[in-house]
Amino acid sequence: MPVFTLLSDRKITDFFLGKVRGNLIRLCPKATVIDLAHDIGAHNLRMAGFILKHSHAYFPEKTVHIIGVDGEQTDTKKHLLVHAANQYFIGADNGIFALSLKTHDVLGIYDLSTYQTKQFQDGPAMLRFSEIATNLVKHNEPESMGEKLPNFRRMINFQPIYENEYILGKIIYADSYGNIITNIERELFDYVRGNRGFTILAGAPRYPIIRLSKQYSDEDNGELVAHFNSMNLLEIGMNGGNMAELLSFDNETVIRIEFETV
Repeated sequence: MPVFTLLSDRKITDFFLGKVRGNLIRLCPKATVIDLAHDIGAHNLRMAGFILKHSHAYFPEKTVHIIGVDGEQTDTKKHLLVHAANQYFIGADNGIFALSLKTHDVLGIYDLSTYQTKQFQDGPAMLRFSEIATNLVKHNEPESMGEKLPNFRRMINFQPIYENEYILGKIIYADSYGNIITNIERELFDYVRGNRGFTILAGAPRYPIIRLSKQYSDEDNGELVAHFNSMNLLEIGMNGGNMAELLSFDNETVIRIEFETV
């Protein structure tokens, strides 16, 4: 049974998403259509890349992921089909694939610019992608859908900056509870820290965190919590509260970790 996922920057109430879902089911009645995420902020490729990177591995082989973020096709931005990790990804060549896929997982990259769809050749990108996706699962011949390309466009994520005394990272995601996920990995934290004490400054010096917790319930209600999550990324939140909303965090907020000097 074919599985399609939808990822877009449209609001979940946008009627257009219903059109895309309906078109997929109309063209492939036995399919399962799953909303991976929507309403992530207009043209927010980094957020979309984070979501796709950390979710696609949980889907079955041959799942087709339809990406409707910055999806317009232009002379310099092609539509691509990427075969990676035994799944398929359809979207614009705007950097999203580099943000969400590991290079060694990529099995093929195909240029969809000249692929002829029957209904939506010049329509909104996601409707065109939905027709391409159903054709793909029906015929299972990605090689016939476009010229094979050597690579897709690269987009480099902001990497933490560090010295012996500190690490500077950024927020890359805020979940439904207002907990923030940073780009600081456990491996880097352990490497810089050694056996020293530390202070995590969550956006401002007046909110210091001096220890790591295993779970949110380790701290009292209303207290700030820092721990490394299942992705081994530093996550900071507030037990029983919405930290991102309370402190007005955004993707430009710097998270600083200071280490004791010896």
